[in-house]
Amino acid sequence: MFKIYIDYDRMYNICLEQDDSDTWYKILCKQQCININHTVDDEEFYNEDNPLLLFSQMNGIEFNDASSYINDVINDNTKVLEQPCGAFILNIDSTKASEIQKRFGVICQSTEEKNAKPLTIGDITITTTAPGTWAKRMPLGKVLPSNTLILIDRYLFGSENDETLQDSYDNIRDMMDAFMPEYFDSEYHICIIFDTDHIQDRDIKTLLGSDKSKDFDEEDRKKAFAKISTNINKIKKDFMKKYGYPITLEILSCDRRDKQSYEKTHDRRIISNYFYVTASHKLKAFRNGNPIQKQKIDLLSLYAKGLSDLSDVPEYAHADDINDLRYIMQEAKNHPILHMYSINGNVNSLILDAKNRILV
Repeated sequence: MFKIYIDYDRMYNICLEQDDSDTWYKILCKQQCININHTVDDEEFYNEDNPLLLFSQMNGIEFNDASSYINDVINDNTKVLEQPCGAFILNIDSTKASEIQKRFGVICQSTEEKNAKPLTIGDITITTTAPGTWAKRMPLGKVLPSNTLILIDRYLFGSENDETLQDSYDNIRDMMDAFMPEYFDSEYHICIIFDTDHIQDRDIKTLLGSDKSKDFDEEDRKKAFAKISTNINKIKKDFMKKYGYPITLEILSCDRRDKQSYEKTHDRRIISNYFYVTASHKLKAFRNGNPIQKQKIDLLSLYAKGLSDLSDVPEYAHADDINDLRYIMQEAKNHPILHMYSINGNVNSLILDAKNRILV
């Protein structure tokens, strides 16, 4: 979930100024809780003249003493990944903050800065009627910080009309190309969720090299899932060679027998730590630079709307989606027999060992 970790002195000045033209001020006003490096239970904090106390009372926002964690982050920058959707405004120089942001795909700024663009610039709507690819139509994917990528589409390997398995693989490759960072200094996490029940018989036949052309059973679908996992893992390895950082790829097949969990996979989405993408029809959107299906695709960063208009901020929907996906992952752990799972192409791995930093 999105959380803000901010230096106390910077927060003090923001509360003192109450500058409605300051985007960070507007974002802070939308929070339920703000993490600071200062005690919040002493007489100093509850002094009626303390601007933080007044800000808290005016906006119904709690402050949390996260001194220990903020100090840990400053001393060991890798700690930022414990809060992959966190935004960090720290008492460090701007060069160091930019380095942390680039290395770990988290928003990190010096207290000297006032740049909220990574949270506000993403507001793109496209209609797939013109030629393009995910990378060409969504250029902001390389601009917004990212440490995790999640793809959800029950029909990702379903084939309507003349669609093929190759269309699925090509779009997965293109989405990775569009949204993964070129530089990352840790292990990047990818999770893909789809439904094997929507794989057409002709595609299962192709995947298994089978003589059968119909009446495939559960074991056949498990073998098809294993083959798909292997093939996507090959794509992942191509990106590891291209970018030079490790990637953990997890794949989960949702199952309609787990009704509550299955209902939460209805919408086709791409989720990263500071933005999400919705597709009105399918994520398998392009073939050889041309649209497969006419549809609307939207990309929204967490505060691209709702700060100066009547819209809800997209962060609310982002948080709901993450809660749904965490529920799906937990249900899969509770009922592993209903869900197929692989990590880095290995279908014998246990979902109890799932790693995705946003979902676990």
